[in-house]
Amino acid sequence: MKITSLTLLFLLNYACLAAQSDTAFIKFLINKIRGLQPTGTIYYADVPYPKTFKHRVQHIKPGIYPGFKNGTVSESLKLTAKESRYIQDEHKKNLHKPFPDSLFENSCRIRSDSIIPFVDKLNLQIMDSVIKLSNPSGTNVWQLGLMRWSFLFSRPIYLRNKTILVHYFMNYTLSSGENSFRFYKWNNNNWERWGVISGGAW
Repeated sequence: MKITSLTLLFLLNYACLAAQSDTAFIKFLINKIRGLQPTGTIYYADVPYPKTFKHRVQHIKPGIYPGFKNGTVSESLKLTAKESRYIQDEHKKNLHKPFPDSLFENSCRIRSDSIIPFVDKLNLQIMDSVIKLSNPSGTNVWQLGLMRWSFLFSRPIYLRNKTILVHYFMNYTLSSGENSFRFYKWNNNNWERWGVISGGAW
């Protein structure tokens, strides 16, 4: 089968757009992760934690979602029934499409059913080691930047010609954490936080 020059050009352009999109998404994830854990190995799950993930997916409904910028209400998003179904259908695939290993530099992928106890055990070992060291300044493990987080997140879902990103993100360490579904808007070559579908912290 012959491939015309026009078809080949289209395929190459599509591949470039896909690569750029993936690069932007990885950058988006790294910024979120390093905002919580500036240094050290990134421990992330192969798929989102099923229990909390399914709970958040249930909140995706058609309707108006207020947008926020700099702490104030901005342009809202009206999610259609078709878009809502699409988001739910795509996110259901997340639990069956694991992320690859070494997704980031200095990172380690762990099964979602094992990552939290693994990282908690690691943090307890770190805390024990710091306690045994002479520490006259009273600096704790958080101030030293030694604590590690468990990160569990979804693959990206794009809407409206990839101008909107719908994404689930969870971070957890030693009985403390947060998870949320959010909308992000593409602005100035970055994914800018916009609106919240649902979320919670503990």
